[in-house]
Amino acid sequence: MTSNYTTLHENDDISTPKSPRSNIKIVFGLLFAVAAVSVVASSFQVTNKTTLTETEEDTLQVVNEFETRTGRVLNDGLLENLVRVHSPTTLSLKSGNAVIFHVETSPGTNEFTQLNQEVVSNIDHVFTEIGKHNVKASVTASDGTTSTLIYTITAKVIRIELRDLTEEDRKIYFDALQKFQFTSERDGVATYGKKYHSLEYIVRMHLYGAADKECDHWH
Repeated sequence: MTSNYTTLHENDDISTPKSPRSNIKIVFGLLFAVAAVSVVASSFQVTNKTTLTETEEDTLQVVNEFETRTGRVLNDGLLENLVRVHSPTTLSLKSGNAVIFHVETSPGTNEFTQLNQEVVSNIDHVFTEIGKHNVKASVTASDGTTSTLIYTITAKVIRIELRDLTEEDRKIYFDALQKFQFTSERDGVATYGKKYHSLEYIVRMHLYGAADKECDHWH
């Protein structure tokens, strides 16, 4: 018959062994401590890093004045970083990193204008030309090396409902409409260039197409 007893000698350790449950608690405690240290370290690295990487945290964010004022988003996701021309737009990185921003002077020129001298987490800029603009975000490390990411924004003329316009924009719109109504074809071309057409010209062209007895060519 097999014995269930163990013979103890004089120098044997007879202290009570820890239960398996106690060992599990210790293991989980150590894992939690390691995880906490890792989170703190990674958070410190994000807010103080001197390099930029093409990750989600370094994604460019553009917020238009209209979006800030109304809480409504202009971009439905079909266009990359949509901005409204002649309207203040805030540029920032999703990570909140402070950088130097450069904006292409005109679409496709690959010539850039530096917007700020000191690193900032966000900056306002007004795009005055429609088209795709390149935007650079760069940061320089203590050893002098510079890390740069390039983003593309799409600037467009975006129509805003009349009641949602600011007082200033509404005045600009009505002043332009009045000028269009009372400036003749000849005076308009002399002042604004050959692309200008008067209200009278537009009405006449519409009637030629829509009021033709043979066929409505417009509708």
